[in-house]
Amino acid sequence: MLRLNKMRKPNFHCKTIVLLFVMLSLTGCVWLRLLEFRNQLGEFDDYFVTKVNGEGFTLGFREPVLFSDDLIYLSRLEPSKKSKLHDTVDWLYDFKKIDAEGKLVSPEVDIIFRLGFNGENMMSSWTFSPIFLAMAPPQFLEMSLRGLGSSKIFRSKRQVKATFDSLPKLKAELPLKQDIIRNLGDPVEIVEESRDQQQYIYHFMLETDYVEKGYEDRRFMEMKLDFANDSGKLLKMWSKFVGMKVSIDYRKLVDGTESEVSDTKGLPSGKEIQNT
Repeated sequence: MLRLNKMRKPNFHCKTIVLLFVMLSLTGCVWLRLLEFRNQLGEFDDYFVTKVNGEGFTLGFREPVLFSDDLIYLSRLEPSKKSKLHDTVDWLYDFKKIDAEGKLVSPEVDIIFRLGFNGENMMSSWTFSPIFLAMAPPQFLEMSLRGLGSSKIFRSKRQVKATFDSLPKLKAELPLKQDIIRNLGDPVEIVEESRDQQQYIYHFMLETDYVEKGYEDRRFMEMKLDFANDSGKLLKMWSKFVGMKVSIDYRKLVDGTESEVSDTKGLPSGKEIQNT
């Protein structure tokens, strides 16, 4: 019996090591799929199709690589609503505008993201609602996505950086403050950044039944919009939601100046996309 017991101990440790390896492998698989997604963005027209209509801007995936479980793992929360239609499933993330005290405003203002999944639970579409497009027009949103296709990933730093040198500059007007105010209403705070520009700050809260313990802040969205005082044009948008930090300097995309997208403190703990 003593000999049998001695033989079992290494077996137990082997099982522990194997389990740990599997867990690490699963985490690595998410990274590999994100890397593949990044590579697809580099050949945007081969792997994606875009559509703009009354529902917003939709990015369609020709060859999906991300699973629904990947989104839960990365965001640490559940969507506001899941609905099934035949062989497809829609996830809806509904961010509702709140005031400085964290209370819902009336009338309601909602920023909605809708994710579609196919019969294999792979993400096949991502729709940005019209209110979000008031701040990030389709041309700017698509250009930012295309720019990520040329990014470099530094996994140890959880960082992604991309330049837009190879992409054509946009022939588009910058969004105007009056149009954004019409969609979002008044901000919770206005900051005088300089003599030439103001920053409007908005707060939103995700309607959801589950947020993983320790990640409660993922439920809240903050948006900072920098406007030029003279023209009222939107110069820069900064937003934080579901672990992502997104910053876009619109002037860089329009005038063709070299710009950069960076993803810091990024996946899987969070993501930052930044044009500088």
